[in-house]
Amino acid sequence: MPRLTTALLRGLPPLPEGTAKQRIFDDALHGFIAERRRSVTTFYLRYADARGRAREVKLGRLGDVTAEQARRKAEQIKASVSLGADPVAERAKLRAVPTLADFARDGYLPHVRERLRSTGNYEAYLRLRILPMLGRRRLDEITPHDVAALRRALIAKGLSASSVNRHLATLRSMLNLALRWGLFDGRNAAASPGMLPEQHRDRHLTAEQTQALMHALDAEPCMSAAAALALLVVSGTRRQRVLKKATWEHVDLDRG
Repeated sequence: MPRLTTALLRGLPPLPEGTAKQRIFDDALHGFIAERRRSVTTFYLRYADARGRAREVKLGRLGDVTAEQARRKAEQIKASVSLGADPVAERAKLRAVPTLADFARDGYLPHVRERLRSTGNYEAYLRLRILPMLGRRRLDEITPHDVAALRRALIAKGLSASSVNRHLATLRSMLNLALRWGLFDGRNAAASPGMLPEQHRDRHLTAEQTQALMHALDAEPCMSAAAALALLVVSGTRRQRVLKKATWEHVDLDRG
């Protein structure tokens, strides 16, 4: 068959009775194909991927594109394939990217349930606020603008700064996990979500509360835990120093 053109294809006689389709291969461009069916003609490009497997990519239908437009697109794809691209695999990978809701159900929540005793907060963050806004978006479609819109919506609902931050941290954790699992390419849109400043309160025990705590520690069956807590109360030492770094050489029994 000579070079495929729009005029050539439109001038061909109808398919014989009982023939469902006819494939016509272009002599000038290897792999360029016109597939005729009774009501439509579609252009394809056949190529071999990096592993030598035969692939076909659809270029368009005659009428939507001309034969020359389809040819130019085929030439561009062949050039990209020669440089290592695989448009069929790339398209399949894009279609396989899950929505945020699907990933939450099938990936993220099962993952955190295996690692945490309680996941109620995460499930509530997702069910009540994150998924209603972003659940239908595919993971690679979520943008920093979407994250900023979520933050504004949470603030508008009257949530505290710490609650807003927990929601944003959950979304950031989800997208980080999806990236580690290779579910989409790109960057985490919630990597820098704009955490709100939180107001931390310092609370000090009154004399009565301290006395009640010490009485409770006297009755505690785990003597090591009671001793550690008592030391924290009377010394004001940081928790990690007492629980992980304190040794008997730091204790002076003679001085009490």
